[in-house]
Amino acid sequence: MYSKIVSNLVYSKDDVAESRQAFLTYLKVQVRPLGFNRIQLQLEAKQEFWENRREIYLEFFNFMLDTATQRMIRNS
Repeated sequence: MYSKIVSNLVYSKDDVAESRQAFLTYLKVQVRPLGFNRIQLQLEAKQEFWENRREIYLEFFNFMLDTATQRMIRNS
């Protein structure tokens, strides 16, 4: 399992939800609110993708960053 704390000031709930949905086939994502506009994301690759978990985790965060960036551009 990989865990990362991120800010809701950068990543909206929609960004997280969209990323979570996009990677549903490959991993389980648990979201835990921490307060002060922060959340903890816990990622766990599904068994059949375990050998590629590092790449999947990186792709998940890349997708989430891209989603957040597109949202910020649209809203500016």
